[in-house]
Amino acid sequence: MASPQRKPERPALQTDDGTKKEPPDIFRAAREDDLNELERALADGQSLDAAALDTHLTPVHVAAMRGSINFLEAAMMYNPQTAWMQDGQQRTPFDHAAARQDRQSMAHLHNAMYPEMQVLIPDQ
Repeated sequence: MASPQRKPERPALQTDDGTKKEPPDIFRAAREDDLNELERALADGQSLDAAALDTHLTPVHVAAMRGSINFLEAAMMYNPQTAWMQDGQQRTPFDHAAARQDRQSMAHLHNAMYPEMQVLIPDQ
């Protein structure tokens, strides 16, 4: 089964007052730990399991790499199965969080992957 592909970038939207408004981007939301943009991107039809064409990174991988704790927490509530997705080098988001020794991200991902074996989310 082919993995979902990332949508091509859309041009900025023109608002009523003439300013340009960027369309939501689930990858930008992951990079910037932006829950408002995550919500808008999901409402726009974007998906947490969309993969970048070149790296096969999903937004959840990007969030784990960047330590975007709020994004990861929300993403795991929305679609916990994305914690199991592998990138182009067979790494899961947990692997990226572990490489950074990011215990909060690791805990959120672990709890999504193993709901019967919950661990406490450490404070930072």
